[in-house]
Amino acid sequence: MTTIKYVKVSQIKSGFTYSPTEMTAKSQLAILEKSNEPVIDVFEDGDKKYFLWKGIDNYNSLKKLDTMKEVACSIHKTSISTYHWMIQLLQSAYNENAYSYIKKELINQLVEVDNIPLKKVVNDSGISEDKLQIHLADLSIPTYYRELSQTYGNQNLLNTLFKLDVDISFKYVLADEIFKGKKITLEMLKLFSRYLKSYAFDPTKQNAVSLFREITDRERALNFYWDKLNTNMQQMSPSNIIIFSPCNIRSENMFISHIPIN
Repeated sequence: MTTIKYVKVSQIKSGFTYSPTEMTAKSQLAILEKSNEPVIDVFEDGDKKYFLWKGIDNYNSLKKLDTMKEVACSIHKTSISTYHWMIQLLQSAYNENAYSYIKKELINQLVEVDNIPLKKVVNDSGISEDKLQIHLADLSIPTYYRELSQTYGNQNLLNTLFKLDVDISFKYVLADEIFKGKKITLEMLKLFSRYLKSYAFDPTKQNAVSLFREITDRERALNFYWDKLNTNMQQMSPSNIIIFSPCNIRSENMFISHIPIN
């Protein structure tokens, strides 16, 4: 049974700590104040405790500006467990396209803090493993880097890095580069992964990081390829050039009419 009740924002448990900027919150509040309908859905348990379900952005804006404000909520009375509440909230985060940091907090709470198997979260939420994994640091990554990735919100980048087929010591070097603010993108790591499948790479060289950056510089690689392609085309002898005819294809020294080549 669903009822409508005014509840103080401070009484609603959310399961995450993220807070928007004041400017974002104020712009959202202006919309909420014009609404005549409940703007948040919450679960109410037998102890009269409230748990956020839907309306994540609305909740965040209200919490940022005035935690003591009473807001109209759709109340869903239930004896739902903490785990199933978190699953429902996670589903809302994806359905409402909530800020990625909120998704990250919820997933990490379930998998890393509560030790719920990722497969179970996938099965119970209906959210694909790929979507969840983006916000979850691979547990094979050293704790030091996992904790940093939670702070900086770059788990997907770190996951991709530690899956590279290269010596672990070089992975640490690149991870340090990332957390020092040096530019390493997902595209660069994917390019490097393709390179490693075809070519040898010595991570022990003193200039290994510089080599990595040269290898993953797409613009430079394209320019090099185009220069080489253009040079090869200019060096082709006339007898090797293929002339295309509406009827057939022949080399120039077999073609009926002479076509001068500059």
